[in-house]
Amino acid sequence: MIRAGVGAAAGALRGVLLDSPLSRAGSG
Repeated sequence: MIRAGVGAAAGALRGVLLDSPLSRAGSG
């Protein structure tokens, strides 16, 4: 389903953002 693709993409983006200061703002 499309949601599965979006979830995978979001997961990958989150992994990359974890190395960026934006991760704190997004997670917080």
